[in-house]
Amino acid sequence: MGADGPIIKTTAAALEIEAADEIVARCDRFTVEARQQVTMRAPVVDLDATLGDMRIHANDDVRIKGEQILLNCDDAEALPSWLPGPPSPSVTLPRQDTLGDPALFDASGDSGDGAATE
Repeated sequence: MGADGPIIKTTAAALEIEAADEIVARCDRFTVEARQQVTMRAPVVDLDATLGDMRIHANDDVRIKGEQILLNCDDAEALPSWLPGPPSPSVTLPRQDTLGDPALFDASGDSGDGAATE
């Protein structure tokens, strides 16, 4: 018995909790301490700090792997079908559309027509 009421404590080789629908825990603080690893697996995982910061601390690297990593934004808006994709990397501006000293272009081997000379 604790100062504020009963305390439930169990010791076992393993503990499993299974519910057909939902498991809810309501408390002031919720702590999980694992000696080796914590794994959460579900089709969708939401972490929501409704008031204050969310902090991630790691002794080593933090790896985030996903199709898209969206920071400080809502879900990505789909591009309109009429919008062309990004230009190919080989597209360059003609010399008359660039700024700078033409002598530098000559020294770099750039002919100004988008094709580098050797």
